[in-house]
Amino acid sequence: MNGNKLSATGVGICSVYAVKPADVNYYPVISPVISIKFDTFSVRVTITVPLGGGNMIITGGAPVLDTSTPVPTETLTVISFSPTSGSPGTVITIIGTGFVSAGYSLQSVRIGRNLTNVPIKSVSNNTTILATVDTASSSGRITLTFVATNGGTQEFVAPGGVFSFTPAVVASQPTISSFTPTSGVAGTAITITGTNFTGTTRVTIGGSPVDTFTINSSTSITAYMAVGSAAGTIAVTNAAGTGASSGSFTTYNTAPNITLSSSSVTADSVTAVSITVASNSGGPAASYNLLGTLPLGLTFNSSTGAISGTPQEARATSTYTVEAINPMGTGTATFTLTTTY
Repeated sequence: MNGNKLSATGVGICSVYAVKPADVNYYPVISPVISIKFDTFSVRVTITVPLGGGNMIITGGAPVLDTSTPVPTETLTVISFSPTSGSPGTVITIIGTGFVSAGYSLQSVRIGRNLTNVPIKSVSNNTTILATVDTASSSGRITLTFVATNGGTQEFVAPGGVFSFTPAVVASQPTISSFTPTSGVAGTAITITGTNFTGTTRVTIGGSPVDTFTINSSTSITAYMAVGSAAGTIAVTNAAGTGASSGSFTTYNTAPNITLSSSSVTADSVTAVSITVASNSGGPAASYNLLGTLPLGLTFNSSTGAISGTPQEARATSTYTVEAINPMGTGTATFTLTTTY
């Protein structure tokens, strides 16, 4: 009955001596004391019950017990808040008592000079309020406003000092100036150098997301190649856009699987030889190797796997093996060569 008005009406010979709360140990007798003596009467006594008042008893004749529910007597307090600093999106936990049971409901939470109420995430129980810092917040005290069930408001400034507000950083589009290494297998750590990496939400290689990445600073990211990544440019994305590398990263997921342009060649001193790697259905080759010694006049390119030149000596038919090598393994292909001179 906190703040409510209590009315009593009677007919007949009666004296109304006092009106008081049922729990006289909690609150003193409430006046006025009224004495009325008539053969017939109709009288209405109206009082306002203060905060914490319980059921009311009217004395003078048979007692009448008001049937309204007593107001809880727990005190509404605000004790502390955490964390003491944050940026938009930070959830602040406010601790106190009586948030649910003290006859009040939370109306608003304000942070600093912000006159706009921040979002109230929840009043999760009688002792905890969760509120979310928004973009319009500022550094300053945390102020809570409660509305009483019988009307009126009560305002609290949370103890514990000032909340330090950090505005959201306005992102700029990333740029990539370099990365190292330039190739790797799943799990390889790649150091990416550039600008505006703060707030990066996505890093890709050849369009596929990396396994994980760490923002070391606004100019450096360490990314780890995921299994099955395709070769291609490296890209970094934040709220302002995406920046891509000028060069490509080579990924090794499987060993090479090569075929040669010729499997059997016969040449003489006036016939040029040209054998190349015609196709590779496996992973890219990091390097090539030739098993066997070529006749004079012919050379082997360890970067491309090609054999070229004009024979300068006769050689009986011999078999040669070209090896294509990468970190995942080795692919091979053979050919025979006969030279006359």
